[in-house]
Amino acid sequence: MMPGTVLGQPEAKPRGPSYPRIARFYGAGVYKGKSKEHLDFVSQYDLLVGGVGMNADKEVAYLRQKNPHIRLLFYYSIKENKAGRKEVKDSWWLRTMDGEHVSDWPGQYKLNLTMPEVVDFVVDDLLAKFHKASFRWDGIFFDCFEQKMRGRRQFDFDGDGKPDDRKELDRKWAVGVNRIVSETFRRTGGKLLYMCNAWNLVDGPYEYLNGCLGEGVLDRIYYGQTGKGAWASNLALYHKWMKLGRKPCLVSLVNGDGKIRDPWKRNELFKQGKMDADMEEARRDEKRMRFGLATTLMGDGYFAYNAYTSRGDWWYQEYDAPLGHPAGPAKQMPDGTWQRPYDGGDRKSVV
Repeated sequence: MMPGTVLGQPEAKPRGPSYPRIARFYGAGVYKGKSKEHLDFVSQYDLLVGGVGMNADKEVAYLRQKNPHIRLLFYYSIKENKAGRKEVKDSWWLRTMDGEHVSDWPGQYKLNLTMPEVVDFVVDDLLAKFHKASFRWDGIFFDCFEQKMRGRRQFDFDGDGKPDDRKELDRKWAVGVNRIVSETFRRTGGKLLYMCNAWNLVDGPYEYLNGCLGEGVLDRIYYGQTGKGAWASNLALYHKWMKLGRKPCLVSLVNGDGKIRDPWKRNELFKQGKMDADMEEARRDEKRMRFGLATTLMGDGYFAYNAYTSRGDWWYQEYDAPLGHPAGPAKQMPDGTWQRPYDGGDRKSVV
């Protein structure tokens, strides 16, 4: 982008929480009987995704009393289910050409979302669990919302014993995941907040979603693992979501991963209690945190910084900066930096 580029207009009328808006993904730890001390800490967040027990009605009421702006989204992984779950027919799992289950996460198998009956099961299962809560959720978070298959494995989605055409698989897979969102939207009357984990969606479905999660994209930029111009292109994608998605905007950027990325290795080390050093290194990297926070403040989204996005009660003094609300759009300056003014005194965000 050229100096002088302007991206995103501030909210016409400031609504919702002031800035910075801080989120917590997957590990809020809000369960029945949790201590007041823990709930007081969690109430500082403006957005919680997952990590809230189904019977935590008193705890949730306390959070909302402490922070009227807090939003709680029900978490659901749309492409995976627990390995061996009896409600899932054996023919519903996605398999490779060798007949093996496909797994992207420990203890989870990937469902075959090219099958209409599997999509129906996912929607029914999602809504049944959603309605089990003893309190009112503000919305739904669709995790693992990928519209294309990753990797170079060969799949047999139609069970004919022959390797599938990847383009045909991707097409049918996209139809399946999009229908999960549209059908959930329809059956909940479109009255909730809807968010997905799929940063690089090209064509939405924006009409059903308030935003999406950019999970780890800033870490890859920070460590130089992306090409030239990656920060600017991701900033443009961020603002595209703000423009095309439903309102209010729930776009979120999260970084803070440790160095051990393999989920199986990470899971085993957590069980052995050997992840503390890796987590502490991430917690202390305040430069990386500030890079993510300043980037997020170039738009109207929420920021999160936690190792592996789920563990660590981390809070930084920058989160308490009384920025207020945007007083103008984000703009690139002649020296190449980006700035956005806020009405909280003379403060501004610069990256």
